[in-house]
Amino acid sequence: MSKADDVFIRQFIIILVVLAAYGVGAGILGVWIAGSAQDAAAGSERATLERIAPVGRLKLGEPGQRARAEAARDESAAAGTAATAAAEESPPDDPGAEAATVVAAASPGGSAGGEVGEAIYKQYCFACHLTGVAQAPKTGDMEAWAPRAATGFDTLYKTVINGKGAMPPRAGFPHLSDDELKASIRYLLAAANVTAE
Repeated sequence: MSKADDVFIRQFIIILVVLAAYGVGAGILGVWIAGSAQDAAAGSERATLERIAPVGRLKLGEPGQRARAEAARDESAAAGTAATAAAEESPPDDPGAEAATVVAAASPGGSAGGEVGEAIYKQYCFACHLTGVAQAPKTGDMEAWAPRAATGFDTLYKTVINGKGAMPPRAGFPHLSDDELKASIRYLLAAANVTAE
């Protein structure tokens, strides 16, 4: 072998070693970059899911809640009917019977309607109407409720059924019965000391 061949083989081996070292280094660097990118993608996915998570959740009620409310309303209605019947049967000079009749008539929708309306308000309606969120008329604000009451009870009821502004149809609670919605409207009107025909 000539001296030129020795130089060529030496330089060829050096080039092969350098290329092998470069390949190994590139492979290690690629694995490290891929691992970092995968960790960043996982963190980014978690961050994205946290960022787009809903602010709140809509709770439509518990199973059997409507049946319990209807049973309580029926019991209260039966008690109100019994009190009215007792008042009619009692002697005219019995002040207790007259007071029971006045109390039953004073609550919106009778005593059962007032209790149901208050319960519905406290569970569902207060969140917007207590503070006036999204221009909802505040509870007890006569100035806000008087013009609405002037439109009539049926108009108010249709507004609740169809929705208005930020309030969705059926006030956002489709599981509530028509009677429950009406009772809550009566409660809000009574709280503002206004009436709607």
